[in-house]
Amino acid sequence: MSTHYNAFISYRHHPDDIRVAETIHRSLERFRVPGKIRAKYGKITRLFRDKEELPITSSLTDTITMALRNSDYQIVICSTHLKDSYWVQREIETFLQTHTKDKVLTVLVDGDNPYDVIPEILTYNEVVDPVTGEVTRESIEPLSCDWRLPKREAMKKELPRLAAVLLGCTYDDLIQRQKQYRQRRLIAGISTGMAASLALAGYFLYTSIQIQENLNQSLRNQSQYLASASQEKFDKGDRLSALALAMAA
Repeated sequence: MSTHYNAFISYRHHPDDIRVAETIHRSLERFRVPGKIRAKYGKITRLFRDKEELPITSSLTDTITMALRNSDYQIVICSTHLKDSYWVQREIETFLQTHTKDKVLTVLVDGDNPYDVIPEILTYNEVVDPVTGEVTRESIEPLSCDWRLPKREAMKKELPRLAAVLLGCTYDDLIQRQKQYRQRRLIAGISTGMAASLALAGYFLYTSIQIQENLNQSLRNQSQYLASASQEKFDKGDRLSALALAMAA
């Protein structure tokens, strides 16, 4: 079984953060990638999310360490609860042993200032002066998606930001392809609806013609019967009854 993952999701095991992590995990693995994007970049197949909080006395398990090393990206659920999570910090540090910081994506869950919830380690790069050897910090801005928006809006606008990075395409290209896909589905739906409507209209037209034809045949039969009865009355000399039946016919 393959141990490769598109992304490793790190989060504080708090009910609010768990809900966001579960939603992102499920939505990304089910993300519908437009055909032209999928043909060029593939699709999102597998994410890793640990479901149990590790005890404070333990080190990262071999499974988690291996998953971090074999993940293309790390997605960090950033909230006001994250500061209390020793293990998320450890997961980030372990991931950065084999990856660069541009491979870490942050999801803003709450807080007014993003830098209040984003782990400090993700906000800078260490730069070494080649002459003096002095190490300085250079500020960086992690790639983030804003999950503080209403859920429907976040799913529509922000989830594709994560998907685009995992796929390796641009956000604008993915959004444009999604719009084209939805338009094609809409046109196909309208065409199917119109075809069904035309078929139904044709059925009702055919049915009404059949009903009218049956009615006309019934009237013809009745007319022939009355005409025959009129002739019999006339032959018997009952001219008044013959005339009444003839008019009815």
